[in-house]
This record gives sequence, structure tokens and C-alpha cells, in this order.
Amino acid sequence: MIEYSYINKNDYERMTELYKKYLNDGDYVERELSRKYAECDYTGVKAMDGDEIAGFASMAKGLDFTYPHPDLKERLEAIVGNDIIYTGDAVVVREEYRGHGISHRMFEECYKLMCERKAKYILTELWIYPGGDIPAEDSVLSLGSVVYREYIEDFYKDLDKYGMSCPICGGHCTCSACIELHRTAVE
Repeated sequence: MIEYSYINKNDYERMTELYKKYLNDGDYVERELSRKYAECDYTGVKAMDGDEIAGFASMAKGLDFTYPHPDLKERLEAIVGNDIIYTGDAVVVREEYRGHGISHRMFEECYKLMCERKAKYILTELWIYPGGDIPAEDSVLSLGSVVYREYIEDFYKDLDKYGMSCPICGGHCTCSACIELHRTAVE
């Protein structure tokens, strides 16, 4: 039976392993995750099957992307202003647990947590595979109404310049992204 709870610093090693297997790998990932895990405003939800992490969804306070995209950040800052925003850092579900609504449930729990933290916005960066599949697309529906959406081709083209590799493309990434800014119910 899957149980859901908040991630904590003791989960760092196992989450990093999953992150590197299913999302990005490389030295940059290790440094960034270490930095984020050390911050008190890095949080999220894990799905546990006994002692095993079946998946996790993590959030970091602020407006952030896999690697810097200054023009996009500026456009979104104009919308968000001084309001509290969290960025969906990662959503990972082990292959053997996929198709059972785990990511959807983790995002529902993250939404509640973000509202408790008074976040008015949640930013998601949804990976679009070269064939057009958007794995987390349905899972983020519970994060509030979408007030901004942009599809950006080759969004991850510079992964290798930041010391990362794509688990889908390998060295040179041709994946795109759907950037969504969700407005929560927080007033």
C-alpha cells in the first residue's frame, strides 16, 4: 500500500538516485540538488511503498528552471511580482509504479502544502519528449488554474553545457518544454 508524506533531508540520497536515473544526470545535478536539499524552502511529497520510495514530487521556493533561461524568467517575474512562488523541481515515479495515479496524488498533496506556505503561484516545467509525449501533463492539473503557458522547442538543448545529460536523448538533448504558471487559491 502506498503512503504519502513530506520529503525530508534523510531522503536526499534515494531521491538523487531517482532524479539522476529518470531526469538529468551529471555533476551539475549533484551540486544543484545538494544546494536545494540544504535550503529550508525545498519541500515536496514522497510516495512510499514500505521502505522504498516509489516516487516523489519536489518544490523549491522561487522561480527556477533546469538551467537559466533569463528572458523567460523576466516574463514570468512580470506576472508574479512580489507574490510567493514555488517551482516544481521534479516529479519522478519508478517505472514499476507508473499508471496508478501516484504522480497525480503527489501533486494534490504538493498543492495543499504550497497553499499552507501561502504560495500564490506554482511554476511547472514539463518535459516534452522528441515524439511529443508530455509525461507529467495530466498530473499537474491539480496545481491551480493556468495563467501562463508557453511551449518552447529545444528547451533543453544546452543541458550538456551545464554538465547534464538527457535520459531520453543522451548527450545532445532535443526535448522541448511546456512552461505553465499556475495560480493557487491563496489570496
